[in-house]
Amino acid sequence: MLGMKHLYVINNSNAQYGVNTYIRQLLEVFKGGVGCLITLVNWGSTVSEVTVGYKNGIRFINIPYVHPKVYVKEEKIYQSVGYIILSYLNYDEYNVFHYNYFSDYNLAVFIKSRVSNSRHILTVHYLRWGTLLNGNVEYYRSILSKKVRSKFEQDIYEEYIKERVFCDIVDCVICLSEFTSRLLKEDYEISPKKVVLIYNAIKMIDDDKPCEFLFKSKNKIILYVGRIEENKGITFLIAAFKRVLKSVPDSYLVIIGDGNYDIVYREIINIWDHVILTGKLSQKLLCRFYEIADVGVLPSLNEQCSYAIIEMLLHGLNVITTNALGLSEMVEKENRVDIHYYKQGIAFPIDVLAEKILNNILFSHKEKIKENVIYSFDSFRAKMIDLYLNI
Repeated sequence: MLGMKHLYVINNSNAQYGVNTYIRQLLEVFKGGVGCLITLVNWGSTVSEVTVGYKNGIRFINIPYVHPKVYVKEEKIYQSVGYIILSYLNYDEYNVFHYNYFSDYNLAVFIKSRVSNSRHILTVHYLRWGTLLNGNVEYYRSILSKKVRSKFEQDIYEEYIKERVFCDIVDCVICLSEFTSRLLKEDYEISPKKVVLIYNAIKMIDDDKPCEFLFKSKNKIILYVGRIEENKGITFLIAAFKRVLKSVPDSYLVIIGDGNYDIVYREIINIWDHVILTGKLSQKLLCRFYEIADVGVLPSLNEQCSYAIIEMLLHGLNVITTNALGLSEMVEKENRVDIHYYKQGIAFPIDVLAEKILNNILFSHKEKIKENVIYSFDSFRAKMIDLYLNI
């Protein structure tokens, strides 16, 4: 008979797409105790050798980054990581592994083949085709149904096969949006019994310190938070802001996050003095911007369940986003900009985005949302614990 349940959360230290935030929220869940042992595996770490440490009752295994050129095949890298994890494994325990990247497929196959009676969970944070196709679902589905594909389309199809196989071999797939849940059941043909919908949530930091920024009361602040990338719709936002600026000359666009600054610099010529790029900020400083902003805008082309939107809503900000993938579930229709999709492209209505920003900064008021919403941390914690204990 197997002993204590032991959960292994697999994290890549180069994590993006909100995975780092997701891992931090899991650590907050674990702080209160979840009825099982916890190990967080950080592989791709900057450490020079494997290290093991303990904090708040959680074991941390840090595995150094291995450059792919060292090995002939990528599978060898995952095999090496797998052997390291297994060297710290107690086979008498009931072991559960929680993966956060489709790229961990080879690692999951390796561990499954060597740890009998283990259970495996995959959270779908990101679907690569969404970025490559700018969230164009109809084009994506046409690629899957085609008999003859271009090289670009064939690459997307092969990625789809890999993702579907990974979902097939695990015991549970966590989705962050209703859209992804439906997609996996209908397009990936994953059994509904193993698909679980658990929305992202975040445990907010209470900070009562007053804001000391140099904005004037008449200034209107439009806030963007996230990585600076083309598929986040940042160029569409800047184009819309230029139109807003003509009507409200005392408005400012604040862009918080790191990434490709060049795509911003080339778009803000002649409006430099109304655009503020802060880089990545601490959570406490970020919260101060949430408090003073008039509206949050995330016009992304590919997103499931945005932490930035959740934080903005919790601070009483109205948020403007798009109908891309899971984002349409996060805001009311009046604050949603509908991207128009056609055969192999999109059309983004910049004029509609500008109009919605103007309506919000001129006529809307902040109102803190209720704590019992689907994005509450208590709900997230309860669902994650229930999943871990019952899988």
